[in-house]
Amino acid sequence: MKKWTSVIVAAMVGVILTTPAVAMQSASDLYLKAQKESIMFKRVELYTEALEKDATLVDAHRERGILYYYQGKYQEAVGDLTAYIESGSADHRVYLYRALAYLRQNMPEKALEDLRAAHRIQPKDSEVLSHRARVYYDLKRFDEARRDADQVLRLHDDAASMARALNVQARIYADQGHELLAREHFKKAAALDPTLGLFRVWAGYLSPEQASRIGLMALIVLPVVLIFRLSLPKPKRKGDE
Repeated sequence: MKKWTSVIVAAMVGVILTTPAVAMQSASDLYLKAQKESIMFKRVELYTEALEKDATLVDAHRERGILYYYQGKYQEAVGDLTAYIESGSADHRVYLYRALAYLRQNMPEKALEDLRAAHRIQPKDSEVLSHRARVYYDLKRFDEARRDADQVLRLHDDAASMARALNVQARIYADQGHELLAREHFKKAAALDPTLGLFRVWAGYLSPEQASRIGLMALIVLPVVLIFRLSLPKPKRKGDE
């Protein structure tokens, strides 16, 4: 009897000791599964499950925070990205996306702080510099805006960032009354990024995920409309009968 009691106690102790490791492994499995998932909302669900099992899995906060930004959930994005930063981890993308989330909530000063932090970690990141140039412009700090825009164009490594920098330069020229230079820079920016025109206007009102949904719907609806119109018989005039 004593022998069986010892075996049972040993088994229970083993279960207790291994339970945290199993829980940690389960959270890691969910995190890895989320990394492979292609559907955004499912990835968010998997990261959420992983964090419920292991709240210290800070990388899940980072990834979910970035996804929240693309879903237009800017407060949730700030919360997750802040949790990642407060853990002591350093990733310039986290500061960048938190800055973008702040901008969506009309908090340019906080956005600028994060863009500066991102720049300290990655001084030659064109995306960070181009967004900071735009924030400087919005804050009427034109010399600093021009400096960042010039650096982006010197780096010459990302078309979208270069278009953003040229757009900032064009706006500065326009404000100074240099219409020809402004027009020239706007044209260069549009050549690099055609969405700077009409579609960019909607970017201030739609989250990236909402914009992508509208684009997908347009791709589905437009062919249907064209096919329907092409299949309609031509109307007959009285003289043709």
